[in-house]
Amino acid sequence: DYLALMGGFSFALTNILLRKFNQTPGESRMLAMFGGGAVLAGAAALLGLGLGVVTPLPAPDMTWLGLALLISLAFLAGNLALQYGAAHLSASATSLIMLSEVVFASASSVLLGAGVLTTRTLLGGSLIVLASLLAVLSFRRP
Repeated sequence: DYLALMGGFSFALTNILLRKFNQTPGESRMLAMFGGGAVLAGAAALLGLGLGVVTPLPAPDMTWLGLALLISLAFLAGNLALQYGAAHLSASATSLIMLSEVVFASASSVLLGAGVLTTRTLLGGSLIVLASLLAVLSFRRP
């Protein structure tokens, strides 16, 4: 749970910094974003290994190495799209899009069998999405 909270906080902070430094060349933003992500992910993995919470990687195998490469490329494409969108969209539109991630993450978790959809989760997700919609609509009033 703490790792998820820190990941969400870091993601939100990244989006804020992308808006602030939207005039910085894309290559510099991308390097900073991936460099910071690699350092934090590596630190979390080493800490998890040290505490015995994370299992070490299996022996190299072409099957999982190929899958890891495909996922890495998809992650890169997603981050490029995020950086482009965050630098060109309004803050209210970006926040609404980012909050929709909660809905997609919950649905994916249930579909993959890693989570259970409870009334409490549905109510919480609905309130988050409703709050973001109300915030966006309040900006449109004269």
